[in-house]
Amino acid sequence: MVEQVEQKHKQHTVHFENRAQLQMSGIEDVIRATEKEIFAKSCKGALKITGEQLHVEKLDIATGELAVTGQIGGVVYTSAKSKKSLFKRLFQ
Repeated sequence: MVEQVEQKHKQHTVHFENRAQLQMSGIEDVIRATEKEIFAKSCKGALKITGEQLHVEKLDIATGELAVTGQIGGVVYTSAKSKKSLFKRLFQ
């Protein structure tokens, strides 16, 4: 059972619907969430979701699932090989 959960975390998917709904898999943690930005850590690196009226509808760290609603403006990934800490990269 634990191996299946770990394998799911190694796969990262992103699904948009009309820029109003975002579903992701492979999410390891959400660092910070506001109505304009959501900072998360995925199995493929840190990411920032930007937009307006963002709301985390679902967060399940055990399965790696994240669902966000609102006016989604973009998703930006940072390099997984950066020498800076995740915290420093997210708050530059």
